[in-house]
Amino acid sequence: MKRARLAALAVPALVALLAIALLLRESPPAPAPPPAEPAVEVPPSPALPVRPGVQRFEPLRDLTPGTFEGRVLSAATAAPIPGAELTFSRGGVAASVQAGPDGVFHFQPPAAGRWLLATASAPGHFPFAPEWGFSPVQLDAAPGKHVRGLEVFLAPATEIDGLLVDEDGAPVPGAEVLLRGAGGGKAVLITIPGRWVTDARGTFRAAAPQNSVLEARKQGYYPGHARVDLHAVVDGRIRITLGAAWAGPEPQKAALAGQVVGPDGQPIPGALVEAGRTHGWAYAGTPVAQALTDADGRFRIDELDRSPHLLRARAEGYQPGEVGRVIPGGPEVKMTLAGGGRLRGCVRDATTAAPVAPYTVNAFFSSNGWRDDPDVQLSVADPSGCFTMNELEVGESMLVVLAPGRAPSDPVRVNVPPPPASGEVEVTLAAGGTLRGLVRDEVTGAPLASAHVAAEAVPVELIDVIPPNTVIGETTTALDGTFTLRGLPAQVRVVVNAAGHHTSSSRVVPVAPGDESGSITVDLRPQQEGDVGPVQPVGIGAVLQPQGDEIVVGGFRPGAPAASGLVPGDQLLEIDGRPVSQLGPGGAVEAIRGPEGTSVFLLVRRGNGTVDVEVPRRRMR
Repeated sequence: MKRARLAALAVPALVALLAIALLLRESPPAPAPPPAEPAVEVPPSPALPVRPGVQRFEPLRDLTPGTFEGRVLSAATAAPIPGAELTFSRGGVAASVQAGPDGVFHFQPPAAGRWLLATASAPGHFPFAPEWGFSPVQLDAAPGKHVRGLEVFLAPATEIDGLLVDEDGAPVPGAEVLLRGAGGGKAVLITIPGRWVTDARGTFRAAAPQNSVLEARKQGYYPGHARVDLHAVVDGRIRITLGAAWAGPEPQKAALAGQVVGPDGQPIPGALVEAGRTHGWAYAGTPVAQALTDADGRFRIDELDRSPHLLRARAEGYQPGEVGRVIPGGPEVKMTLAGGGRLRGCVRDATTAAPVAPYTVNAFFSSNGWRDDPDVQLSVADPSGCFTMNELEVGESMLVVLAPGRAPSDPVRVNVPPPPASGEVEVTLAAGGTLRGLVRDEVTGAPLASAHVAAEAVPVELIDVIPPNTVIGETTTALDGTFTLRGLPAQVRVVVNAAGHHTSSSRVVPVAPGDESGSITVDLRPQQEGDVGPVQPVGIGAVLQPQGDEIVVGGFRPGAPAASGLVPGDQLLEIDGRPVSQLGPGGAVEAIRGPEGTSVFLLVRRGNGTVDVEVPRRRMR
């Protein structure tokens, strides 16, 4: 199952791994920076009475332009990245700054107003470079309002070893491997090199960002694809299986062309159009190609396979739109975007009511049902704690807000009115809990350094909105195998990846708000020669498919318990005595998962009757 990343600034375009103090990630101990000066905040003058003959004096105000100060750090080690370059944009104006030897940058906007972080780059690291004008990171500059302590994380451009094989497992030499969905399009400012050729052993070395897709091509075969998931990044290895040999003439490539218009039929210039495959899992939020519309709202995407594609379009002030099963080379596609719903809100501390900054707002549209990822995501660094979103779907949406050191907000239902009206909302954030732990080798007991540790949300309040395997905090272990995760909700599940070991998923761990006494030890099983891929989180191995209000068994993953007692087509009615109708899809998945060696009791509808089934939870490959 895909693990959604609800961590702040997890850029959907996947052109970088970036966070501005919002990834809710902890890092191995690093030298502590000097204490920052307190931000300059001058309260408004009190409404004091003025006696006759007495002049009232206003306190001096800080009229200097608002500034933003922070550091650029490695996402792997938290070490400062010297000389990193950051570019901020506002309208047609761009301003750049360079970080010093200690990774510290200081940006003083040339004008007040809303600025976007357009790019962040450094040698040896993957850049943050979303499509121009589509950065999800905004900073609001106002006189006398100074924001300090921002952190920008860039992922090291570490190479991974790749192997390309055919359907029989034989190495395929001389094939072309292309990087998809990671800044290779024309719409981004900084592209990532993304072409390699396999050697005589079918191997290649590629620097590919996490969640991008590698596409392999060879004359006489259909393309093969593999997602660069977290385990591939941590383990440093990936395997691609080429498609079947052509049975007929060589498939030809073609272009997708069309126009994006608004509800009034007028063209929308500068809209971002992304194309992704719709068959299988190859399209899961990662586009294989993209383009920006011209002054007439027109776009063209060349060199696409003649297979069904899904087109998605988005533009400032409009609701995102999509058109499915579009075949390249066919008629032009006309995409109409509805006017975006507008929502204004503020985020406050639950105890003091003080403004919170920075934070990330995740919006889920109710019409899309249960999804892995938010429909709209916005990261905000505004001293007032307020935000504005204008790309929402009209009607009911759900908001979840995350901020460093705080637990995720309870889901907030909001009603977004039709434009030009605006909805209003206020969100409060409470202190999060802290979880410390140790990661060891299961066989030797030795501590494992540089293991990737992720906390997944499992609170009941979020199950109907966010999949229970949503990452809300992550870190890497220190040299002694220890880790610390802060800002966690009341209960989490810990998933750990380490090079040369299988993935481990813990049972649900309670975390008391504001408490720092929580602890856990995770043992990872070493991979043996011939092992392919990581061990999936402990479950029953069934592929569950939501069908309307029902959940049915669609099949089984490799390594699923052979005597599970389930058959494809079974409809889940109860899980350990709890009605599935009350749990929902996310709750059902969470209820089924559990500690290895235990069992889950299911009541299923099969044909015209019902059957009680006991299914063991086991590790699966």
